[in-house]
Amino acid sequence: IMGILRIDSFQAEAFSIDDLRLLAIIANISALTIHNAKLFKQTEYLAQMDGLTDLYVKRYFWKKLQDLFMKARASGGTFSILLMDLDKFKNLNDRFGHPAGDKVLQKTAYVIKEKAGRENISARYGGEEFVVLLPDITKAEAGNIAENIRDGIEKTPFSIRRQHSP
Repeated sequence: IMGILRIDSFQAEAFSIDDLRLLAIIANISALTIHNAKLFKQTEYLAQMDGLTDLYVKRYFWKKLQDLFMKARASGGTFSILLMDLDKFKNLNDRFGHPAGDKVLQKTAYVIKEKAGRENISARYGGEEFVVLLPDITKAEAGNIAENIRDGIEKTPFSIRRQHSP
């Protein structure tokens, strides 16, 4: 059920068959409009988010970077960018397969999102490459965030086919 259309009258038999047909047409058009709006919103979301990691896609990151750069340039503000990748990821994929690599990417993305903060823009930049855009964050603060992310990933247990990461 997408919604309810209710029309009342205190007068008995106030609505004719033609009135009811018109209401049915209005209800169908309304339902279709609501459905299309939901599809548009879902499409818009999928255009901005990576389906595997639930991080922003590179294209969205570049758009936000341009916006932030122009804003910082005009106001003299600061921002920082963190670029990260997973060491020896190709070896992991070759040894355990892409589904195992996908699980590692998902866990890594979760840690990045949590440690970078939800208000910052975390994106999947490439296969196993990630980027975080940090508005109004200094170089020193960005270094602390980067270390928190690195430490969080290091402490996250990864288990693939009953083999645990060190």
